[in-house]
Amino acid sequence: MSSLSDFTIRAITLRLCRVELLSRNQYSSGEYDPDIYSAIVQIDLAAPEGTGWGEWLPTSIIYEPGHIGRSPIDEWATARTVAQSLIGRDARMLNLWSTGLFDGLPVEDAANGIIDGFDFALHDAVGRTLGWSVQTLLGGGRPSVSGMPLLYLDTPEATAEKAASYHAQGGYRWFKLKPSCDQGRDSETLRRIREALPDVEGFYIDPNYMLKRDVDGIVAYLNALHPLGLRVCEDPLVPGLDRWREIQSRTEVDLMVDERARTFAQVRAAGEARAARMVNVHANWAAGFRRGLRRAELAAGLGMRSIVGSVRYLGIGTAAYQTFSSLLPYATPCEQVNDAFYVRESVVTAPYAVRNGEILIPQEPGLGIEVNREALDALTVRHETFG
Repeated sequence: MSSLSDFTIRAITLRLCRVELLSRNQYSSGEYDPDIYSAIVQIDLAAPEGTGWGEWLPTSIIYEPGHIGRSPIDEWATARTVAQSLIGRDARMLNLWSTGLFDGLPVEDAANGIIDGFDFALHDAVGRTLGWSVQTLLGGGRPSVSGMPLLYLDTPEATAEKAASYHAQGGYRWFKLKPSCDQGRDSETLRRIREALPDVEGFYIDPNYMLKRDVDGIVAYLNALHPLGLRVCEDPLVPGLDRWREIQSRTEVDLMVDERARTFAQVRAAGEARAARMVNVHANWAAGFRRGLRRAELAAGLGMRSIVGSVRYLGIGTAAYQTFSSLLPYATPCEQVNDAFYVRESVVTAPYAVRNGEILIPQEPGLGIEVNREALDALTVRHETFG
């Protein structure tokens, strides 16, 4: 039995790490991936087994000012301040059992990633100390989630080949695409995937606001792709929610809000306007387990399902978001699949197992992962320890 003193935070280490992508992926806008860095949080409790791990992508380092999704704060400096403030405190009382946030830390959008990193590490450390899984700490969830790999913009032939490769490796039956936004080309892509993989259940697309059409044109585009298996279109055009509401009323394809659903006010506005049927509680923008789940619950109360989107992690954030997906109010595909499809090297010795397209959520203590310290050291470009 752990003693009360075992949960005292003894030390915190912050690391900035390279994320080495297998390829520079292209988006619907024509942009390619930037250089990506991961921030990894290691929290050591007094208990010998109480080391927890968290991860986030510091968008203030990755993106240029003005880029959508870039945090306006200096995330590394803010993380240093947070780490120093947590030394000597009881890990069980810090954003674990309530929806309160770290003292003085800005929330709405700006610090969502930082809160992810620390919150995941706290849950992992406390779970390891108690011998409980993070899923158990959070009240229990589904034993698995359906994985949904992301297919970046490419030719119809290459996209279908990539989908077949992912299916062969994990049995995945859901796919999300970065479309060309050309109706003929995107129809051909979906047809080719369905011919190669007859058991595909459906597709999501994410044009990142690049459907350059009027309302009638967007409705026609979505309705043409629906018989080919299109089920969800994320961020078709920049809100006006009135335009979203009109599109949603004229198509069976569900619209999903992502970039404008990262605060409670934004989720409420989309739901009350009946502008969408889904919300993306996007990886790196949940603001920790509890606050992210509150957004999903708010969406559910407004008649909207929620999913987890994806970013490129080094394995720790991936495990956290796969667990998070298992706790959502509705069972929906999880876009945050294991990193080997996209990232050259993970720092996790073994990711969550995948069977027949289902990502299995482990019940080992904490997040159920182990960190490869040699791989972590090799990818680290900066680190600081407090305590």
